[in-house]
Amino acid sequence: MVDTMDTKIVFMLFSLLALATVQIYGEDLKIVDVWTSNVLVGTSTHTTEYYINPKITPTIFVKVYGGSYQHDVILEVKSDEGESWKSSLVPILPHKEEVIPAELKFKEFGIHTIYVSLLDKDGKVLTSKKATIAVPDPIDVVNISCEDSFINESKPDIEICNSPWFIVTLKNNRYSQSDYNVKVWIAVVSQNFNKDASKYPNDKGVLYYGKNDSKVIYLAKGSEREIKFKIPPITAKEDIIKIQVHINVSGIHDYSDGPAYTLIYTTDGYKIKYSRIIQHKKFYYPISLQDFQIVTTLNKDVVGILKNYYRTSKIEDVELEELIKSRNYGDTKVLPRIYLKDDPYLVITKLTLVNRFNDKSSVVVTLESDTDRITKEVELNKFEVKEIYLPVSIKYPKNRLNISLQCGTYKYEISENLKIKPIAVSPVYIDSIEIDKGNGVYRPIGNNYYVDLFINNNCTLKITLKNCYNKTLSGNLTVDALDFNKEIMKCPSRLSFRINPGGKTTLYLPISFNTAVKGDIKFTVKVDGALTSYSKIFHFNVNNIKADIEYISPYSVKVTLLKNGSQYSNIPVPGYENKFKITFRNPMDEDIRVFTWIEVKGENNEFKESSDKKIICIPSKGEKSVYFKLKFNEGFKGYLQVYISPVNYSNPILVASKYITVFSPLSIEKLQYNNSKIYGEIKYSYTCTKPIYYRYWYVLEKDNEKVFESTKYSKVIYPGEVNKIEFRLQGLKDSEYTLRFFVEIPDFVKINYTDYPILLERSIKLNNTIENTSLLNTTNNNSSNTIENTSLLNTTNNNSSNTIENTSLLNTTNNNSSNTIENTSLLNTTNNNSSINLSVVYNESEVTKSMSSTTKESETSNGIIGTIFASIMEIVGRIFHFFGF
Repeated sequence: MVDTMDTKIVFMLFSLLALATVQIYGEDLKIVDVWTSNVLVGTSTHTTEYYINPKITPTIFVKVYGGSYQHDVILEVKSDEGESWKSSLVPILPHKEEVIPAELKFKEFGIHTIYVSLLDKDGKVLTSKKATIAVPDPIDVVNISCEDSFINESKPDIEICNSPWFIVTLKNNRYSQSDYNVKVWIAVVSQNFNKDASKYPNDKGVLYYGKNDSKVIYLAKGSEREIKFKIPPITAKEDIIKIQVHINVSGIHDYSDGPAYTLIYTTDGYKIKYSRIIQHKKFYYPISLQDFQIVTTLNKDVVGILKNYYRTSKIEDVELEELIKSRNYGDTKVLPRIYLKDDPYLVITKLTLVNRFNDKSSVVVTLESDTDRITKEVELNKFEVKEIYLPVSIKYPKNRLNISLQCGTYKYEISENLKIKPIAVSPVYIDSIEIDKGNGVYRPIGNNYYVDLFINNNCTLKITLKNCYNKTLSGNLTVDALDFNKEIMKCPSRLSFRINPGGKTTLYLPISFNTAVKGDIKFTVKVDGALTSYSKIFHFNVNNIKADIEYISPYSVKVTLLKNGSQYSNIPVPGYENKFKITFRNPMDEDIRVFTWIEVKGENNEFKESSDKKIICIPSKGEKSVYFKLKFNEGFKGYLQVYISPVNYSNPILVASKYITVFSPLSIEKLQYNNSKIYGEIKYSYTCTKPIYYRYWYVLEKDNEKVFESTKYSKVIYPGEVNKIEFRLQGLKDSEYTLRFFVEIPDFVKINYTDYPILLERSIKLNNTIENTSLLNTTNNNSSNTIENTSLLNTTNNNSSNTIENTSLLNTTNNNSSNTIENTSLLNTTNNNSSINLSVVYNESEVTKSMSSTTKESETSNGIIGTIFASIMEIVGRIFHFFGF
């Protein structure tokens, strides 16, 4: 029972397989196998060889199994090339195999897919089968080579070609069994074209299809032949091409773009396989365009091109000319430049060429735009890289440029969209603006573009326009107020012009103001057809007089202590009359009489000094200089201010201000009076590291008459140090006194090569009751008590440290110091005996601390110890001065 069931299952499976084979009617008729006769097998004891049938076109054999009953069938074979073949009616006996031969034509060598079908007499398909067969090529392409070429051994598949002649080497291969007549031609295709040029001869990737220039050669069995072909001039968008070799043997076609070889072999031990091995090859032009750029910055290579273009075109570009003259080109983009939108503009291109060939080569470079064409022949040595610059005119806004490189037969051509935005330049600019001085005389407005006017003053501006282009141009000049209401200004808002090529024209613009105002006015030139305008902005000061400040004293101050000398600078100094020159400018067309004076204030706006008032007359459209002298008692930093006031008008006007430094290395920081004592501080306010020798004393005055002058005391002060000074005054009558405190710094001022001291002075008022004292006591006090400022008259100076950080605001000169040992004061003082008895206490430096702490003198003010101490300190000071301190 089990055996019977197994038999049924096997039968059913066999029946299903039979149905699958018959496919259509379910009968057991089937195609058993398909093969061809064009490959012959030769065997020997040791090897098996395969041969191609001399007939080349294969006979296809189809083995058919008849099944359980007889079938009358028609064999139909179709190829993948569209060819077909049918047999006559063939009887297939039951359970018999029948081999039916078929003859099918082929157009191409290689692997083909065929479709085999068995039909009944009515043309219905009984069964079918798809099969793959091979049509082997008996001809090998041994080589494709350019007649004049260079091949790098590391890249054998690339050949640098320098000739229109190509050599194709063909061989009747080892599988061939016959001689053949072979038709040969070549095609030139782009490097990315991977199709059969014979099927697409009109494709844009086919640069030349040479079937019309084909050659027929006789190729004996086992022989090899070379065939030469010359290609016509080639134009491509790339500088790399491929050469396709096409052959036709007995009506069957094949091609390759490199050496190609037929290979026949066996797989799986019994199946014969066919393949065509192709070694693809590329051919490079001898000269290549490595890089292409639009020049946007200046360099020495383009300056000559620019000069020639602007000279021959008769175009003037002031900005560009100044940049070229400066030779400071930098990286600023200043090219290309366009002047009129309807005219072509210059573009300079930079091309980097590379000679790939191993010998000298030449190339013709062509640039072509819509409006211009330029050609240049360039020679390059072997493997040379060369940069060339070529100018070409471009039509705005079209930015397309055609670039071609012609190397003999080979032409490389591309079209570039430059994607550039040229710099728009106005072809007309404002050459000058002059202001009316009266009587038809005009004064140019300076480079600071500053205009001074007075209200209700009718003024005419003479505006000269320059046409830098080679055409007659028209346009308008417009005037716009930027910082104030336009109603304040009365003038035409627009003036028309027309200028000949390269010429100038003058426009006269009447202008006046009905209100005092300060602001900018913009003058704009708009040219018909230009892409941009040209503008200049001028600042107008209405109802304003200008003044310049100049320091002209002969004093040179020692501002820096050097190792081998000193540095001097011409700046204001305390203790001397400092002279200043004030120059007024009158822009109006009438003379102006004014009061004028100068004031000096510290950085905190504290009053320092003031001059007397002077009446001056500033001539029309002219200048007037006036001189003032000021004497300063101390060093400080502040402002010198120039004031004017109309003679018939009292309100002063500040017309100029200048930052000044009145230089002194030391400063009197405090001078206070309290309970018959004077407290003072002397500070080293200098940015140097060397000590400074100085002397100090005081003078008492009553009713503007000197009643007493103290001894001159000497000290040395070190950087950053503050010396504290204390005087005790006794025996003052019940009255008001003035104490003048002096500090003398020797040899810090040079006049006509002679050294003089800086003299500082600080004064305070003293109010006293009667005290009975008969002696003037001079005492050394080593204490450093802090004394509050409780004097009847507070005179503390809040000046900042007297450094020379801002001396650049005044004219300064550096003079070498002369190391002389002289100590001469411009201020001669004498010690007068007085019936007033005083006691003096002072704090000395470390030099004086070695002396006795207290020294008493008799009634004379110049005691022995005081005289000795003063002499010692003077000698020490001279020693410091000798060594440059």
